[in-house]
Amino acid sequence: LQVGQQLRFQAAAFDADGNAIPNVNFTWSITNQRQGGSSLGRIDNTGLVTATGEGGIFVFATYTYNEVFPGLQRQWVAFAPLSVSVPK
Repeated sequence: LQVGQQLRFQAAAFDADGNAIPNVNFTWSITNQRQGGSSLGRIDNTGLVTATGEGGIFVFATYTYNEVFPGLQRQWVAFAPLSVSVPK
């Protein structure tokens, strides 16, 4: 991905039998691969990444489920690496 470009990520949740779980709402976030933070890009609540700086980014999709008691829940997290470069 080049600085200034956008890319939409998608995530899906499946049960133990491989069946899709409907209506799962993921929380999207990014972090820089080297120093943490998120100075190399932005991501919105639909999974749309906008590259703002050169380097490596991890894109995370997080789903929190089975909240039995407030603050006691399980999370499912998936991530993908993304490389951002300056247009030549």
